[in-house]
Amino acid sequence: MTRLTNASYVKIGLLVVLALVLCGGIVSCSVRCTPSFQMPASFYNDVDVDAHETGAGAVAGADVRNIAIAWAAGSATITVCDDAETGGQIVFAETGSGVRNLPLRWGCENGTLCIQYTSERNLMGCSTHGSKHLDVKVPRSVAQTLGFFELDVASGDYALEGLACGKMAFAVASGTVEGADLSAGELRLDVASGQLALAGDFPETVNANMGSGNTSISTAHCPQRVDVDMASGMMTFALPSACAFEVDYDALSGKVDSSFPVRGGSAMGSSPSVGGSAVYGDANAEVTGHFDVDMASGMLAFQTL
Repeated sequence: MTRLTNASYVKIGLLVVLALVLCGGIVSCSVRCTPSFQMPASFYNDVDVDAHETGAGAVAGADVRNIAIAWAAGSATITVCDDAETGGQIVFAETGSGVRNLPLRWGCENGTLCIQYTSERNLMGCSTHGSKHLDVKVPRSVAQTLGFFELDVASGDYALEGLACGKMAFAVASGTVEGADLSAGELRLDVASGQLALAGDFPETVNANMGSGNTSISTAHCPQRVDVDMASGMMTFALPSACAFEVDYDALSGKVDSSFPVRGGSAMGSSPSVGGSAVYGDANAEVTGHFDVDMASGMLAFQTL
């Protein structure tokens, strides 16, 4: 086990600021009073959509390649349905307090559908207008061919299932997000607090920034490349039992806990101010995954599926 370099101390020290930056950034994006928003983990930042429509809507699935949703309070469900159920359209509607006075805003331009919670400005700044539930139905033919999907939430409970994308991003200030039967080549996570649990297949890259909270990723294939920056909290990866992967780490404190055996290197324990590298997994398996971990505190866990 090796001592941290000065550069490592600087990098890990910056993680302490991560929680404040994530929380402030995600909340401001989720509740801002303007029609447009930019997500901290965003692929959406690279496109330009004017969310000028209001209220419930429907968009032809053939016109949508990407979906971006920003919701401040309440809940949302994103489900996949047979094309015949919605006539091949993506349909969405909200219920709850404030719907009549401050309906959701949305827009679809250049293949990107943007849906967002509408807030109002008062003497204290931006304010949400009660708890609202968003329901989105995506035809199966669209759900399996998305370029990217993004969900940016400030608080509440959110559930989604059945989406397959080239890229997927989640920004979570608080609350709970659960995803099942998802797949994406590239996965980005910004978690200030709360709980995020995703299950599916994420075989290529995962980039995770955690201020606090509890995040779990269950994937059918070990990702080729994972970058984790943790200020605190717990992050769990559930991986196939027959895989092997390498973990490079810099840690001010914290712990790595693994159900996989250590094949070589120096496994991280609970000793403070350490850096090192270890290989975990099946002794007969090729090492296909690489995890780069920078941790100020918290726990990183590896479990077998």
